[in-house]
Amino acid sequence: MKKPTVYLGVEGALFTFKVSPETRKETIFFKTLQSMIAKSLSCKNPFQSSDELVTSASSPDHVREIFIDIYGLCQRKNIVFEPLTLQTFKLIEQIESKKSNYESCKTAATLARDNRLGTEYLSFKHSIDTMLTRILREYQYRAAFFATKAVMSCNYSVPGSGKTTIAYATFAYLNSLPENAPEHVDKVLVIGPISSFQPWQEEFEQCFGKKRNPSVIVLDTFSSDQINTYCRSMITSEITVVNYEKVRRNADSFRIFLDRNKTMLVVDEVHRMKNPLSQTSIAIRKFGDAPRAKMLLTGTPMPNGYEDLFTQFSFLWPNHKTIGFTYDQLRNLSKATPDSLFAKPNIETLQQNISPYFVRITKQMLQLPPPEEPIIETIKLTEKEQELYNLVNQSKINIDPNDITSIRLLRAKAIRLMQVTTNPRLLKKPLNKISFELLFNTSAPGDDEESVDRDSFNPMIYDPLVLLTSQASKNYISNLVDNIGVSTKLKTILKLIDSLVKQGNKVIVWTIFVQTMQDLRSLIQKELGFNVELLNGQTKNFRTEIIDTFKHSAALPVVIANPSAVSESISLHTCCHHAIYLDMSYNAVHYIQSKDRIHRLGLNPDTKTFYYYVHAENTIDERVYKRILLKEDRMNQAIENELPPILQQSTITEIIEDLAVN
Repeated sequence: MKKPTVYLGVEGALFTFKVSPETRKETIFFKTLQSMIAKSLSCKNPFQSSDELVTSASSPDHVREIFIDIYGLCQRKNIVFEPLTLQTFKLIEQIESKKSNYESCKTAATLARDNRLGTEYLSFKHSIDTMLTRILREYQYRAAFFATKAVMSCNYSVPGSGKTTIAYATFAYLNSLPENAPEHVDKVLVIGPISSFQPWQEEFEQCFGKKRNPSVIVLDTFSSDQINTYCRSMITSEITVVNYEKVRRNADSFRIFLDRNKTMLVVDEVHRMKNPLSQTSIAIRKFGDAPRAKMLLTGTPMPNGYEDLFTQFSFLWPNHKTIGFTYDQLRNLSKATPDSLFAKPNIETLQQNISPYFVRITKQMLQLPPPEEPIIETIKLTEKEQELYNLVNQSKINIDPNDITSIRLLRAKAIRLMQVTTNPRLLKKPLNKISFELLFNTSAPGDDEESVDRDSFNPMIYDPLVLLTSQASKNYISNLVDNIGVSTKLKTILKLIDSLVKQGNKVIVWTIFVQTMQDLRSLIQKELGFNVELLNGQTKNFRTEIIDTFKHSAALPVVIANPSAVSESISLHTCCHHAIYLDMSYNAVHYIQSKDRIHRLGLNPDTKTFYYYVHAENTIDERVYKRILLKEDRMNQAIENELPPILQQSTITEIIEDLAVN
């Protein structure tokens, strides 16, 4: 009896399909095959009138994607698959080779995680000590050893644990393997935020010293034409660093780079590609299985929920279902109560599915000296400030948590109340989408990242100040702002900065709004006479110089930073031990990462780290602070788990509660 058989020939972009008569009798399989071909190749009713079909794909990548899907379908349904051309034979060989490599890497990574490769691990440590100048910590050796065994892996270690060092150690070892080894790499392509450029350059020198010639190039000033030329060149640097924006715009050029070189791809702060429909995610997924090795880095892999893992693990091994769940299934899992009958077994399954592919260094492993108890200074608003706060707070909103208009009205009101307590001058400026993204999204757009909120709503129409019915009321508020001048909070911050700097300390001030940054800088320069620089999106082209000066020169004692712009990738712990929070958003990810800028690996055991908070009494300041502390505490309770915690962001319920208190 003849078996159901699918015959497939590939010549360039041309497909030739044939199906045996027995195949048609496998009704479910045959309809699935028809649907797959119709969808992938835009063919209407394939095999309707004939057992043979000839059609073409749009590109070599398209050919490979379709072939993998059809070949995989035949294997799953036990349908005989017969190649018709040499190119088809080669594609099968590549798939089977990748499959074999996938299984061997999965097994080796599991053994490395379980510390069951003792002799090999000791040999690895010796090799790393020979190739690097920097001596790694034990947990860094183990993380790098795991990465060399997994080949395609994620590193979810806490900020400040040395992920860049681990990546360089992994590269050095893979580069030392024989050139004919499938894991051997010659190049590293790093995709990261602009703030990561400086660490990748500095860490190379600190890791390798004179043992390796400096070979790091940052493509920050390259045009698209220059990037295309570089990616096609036979002479490229050992380490190439580029930001997300340029990858989005030049994905095809970087795919050529990966195809031409034996490359280890590093995606730094990979949570930025969490949305599978974002331009960032689409661009990076084009790289498929072109890299010889991959390392995805972030300390906060799940800012929204388990669904944030989907894109990461789908990209890690594109032709394998490593995570075992769809995006929608993971979203539902995030919404469920963790101990529920639905969630608990599924979370355990998720943990088992991804455990061979990620490693995590926890905060406890770093053995850092704990920071000092937070120093909170509570101020009382002046009579005029309190009157202004009450006027903004009295606006009535019909609350429907499921209505987008209600949500935006509530958020606009929360923003305005935060501005009143910190810098009333901001009330004279219109609200914009950036304010909404800074305060309420899990990560504000960086490096010209596409907006999370894709519709083009106008925030001004939700502004409680715009909605005031009386022009007289609007004029009264404007006059109040003028009469208040410099807020009580800003005056308090000035005194604190003056005291700390005169004691010989360097200070970083964290604040949300750009105008407040500019106003505070002017006040410091005018009232205190200190040099001060800003770290925000507007100064990203000078960020490296500002950070260098802050680290190494007494001439710059103060920097004012925006958490969305520089909460990632920079290290200030060697020069600064005092951080002041002028205001805070609902974004727990930014807050936690900002604290780690001055409290991270390499901190002297005798060093004391201080965090200062200035809150206006009985205002939204206190509510937001408590909300963030609850989120941080939940994270700290779960941080020792192998799977990092979900950092749930603000819900509309939280904002309703916070506004109801005031």
